Amino acid sequence: MFWLYGGGLNGGSIFGGCDGHRLAATQDVVFVAANYRLGKLGFLYGADDSAPGNAGLSDQIMALRWIRDNIQAFGGDRDRVTVFGQSAGSRSISALIVSPESKGLFRRVILESGSYMHWKQRGSQTTSEALQEAQTIARQLNCTVHDNHNNTNNKQWLDCLRKRKPTEFSKYHKEFTFPLDGTSFLPLPVQQAFESGKYTKGLDIMAGVTLNEGSMLAMGGYPLLSKNITESDFLKLVAEVDTTYHGLNVNRVADHYLTGVDRKSPEALRLAFFDFFGDLHVKCPAYMFSRQYARLAHNSSQQQNVYFYELTYERKNGCPQGMGVCHGSDVEFVFGVPLTSHDSVYTQLDRDFSSDIMKMWTNFAKNGKPDTTGTWPELLSRDSPDHMKIKDLNAHNKTRVLVDVFKNSCDTFWHDYYL
Repeated sequence: MFWLYGGGLNGGSIFGGCDGHRLAATQDVVFVAANYRLGKLGFLYGADDSAPGNAGLSDQIMALRWIRDNIQAFGGDRDRVTVFGQSAGSRSISALIVSPESKGLFRRVILESGSYMHWKQRGSQTTSEALQEAQTIARQLNCTVHDNHNNTNNKQWLDCLRKRKPTEFSKYHKEFTFPLDGTSFLPLPVQQAFESGKYTKGLDIMAGVTLNEGSMLAMGGYPLLSKNITESDFLKLVAEVDTTYHGLNVNRVADHYLTGVDRKSPEALRLAFFDFFGDLHVKCPAYMFSRQYARLAHNSSQQQNVYFYELTYERKNGCPQGMGVCHGSDVEFVFGVPLTSHDSVYTQLDRDFSSDIMKMWTNFAKNGKPDTTGTWPELLSRDSPDHMKIKDLNAHNKTRVLVDVFKNSCDTFWHDYYL
């Protein structure tokens, strides 16, 4: 099981609390994790082979190749590699699935809260925009960039940037960085890769989200939310989101997410924005990616499994107050933190739930199925191809299945945005 940590492709490391020793010690799996370059050091685009725009993702490929060539010496099976990751790690995995450079390096994937599926007409940045941004950074760091339309001087300003201290790039930190389409690593966006069949087929996929994905992410990315916002502020915030995500109809978003909402209540408006941002940034990309993969598999009679979940269990003293089952709530259960922590915040129910989650994740890695009881249906089953079934992950009810839970959001409101 190869782990990719989250952090918006801007932060994080293998020492960030995702310790795989519990999985390895109790579940009979070999755990591997690797650091990868982040921020501008990992994703700066220079229209040059030495600055291809997705260097951080190439680091992940290098780690997977190392696993393929060496894992047998550690008791691992090179033919049963499962890549799993959360947030930006999950987004990375979806990019690996549609990258021509990853063929044959893994058999199964677990996507926890994210994919890099975006607006069907363009990504967050085009290559020309990414190059312009990189050159602006170079000028600000006193690296000479000649204003011409050829790339003959790229080596000079890129080499100049490489002589700068890594800390000098911190001022260009963004809350979220996205994989860059139109590059050798990612020639096509997800939708076009799926349509043309240029993606890794035959994978078993388990994906999912938390109930309140947008709460902490939105608070971290949009400081205005810490104040008593008005309806006008809500519209301004959606417009601000559009500068990164593109293609949003501000009034249409407001009509959808403010229906039935007390527009005079700052808290109600804040929660509505959390729902909007969670759907756009995490839930619908993860769900639409998995749904499309499952549809293509069924249409071609491929026999892999695609499962989906929503974590609805709100642990006492878990996320900050008011954040619900926030982004990242799953991670501590996946890594068995409640089992070995002496912190009294964890209850016996938390520990039992963590044991269940660890077993599901490792069952999937070993066999392509998260459980053996039949309580977790495939996302898109052959007996009911028009209904999407997902597993409700909740310590209080271990058998509940949710049907068409994203029908009014991802399948309806956001459908034309993504597809």
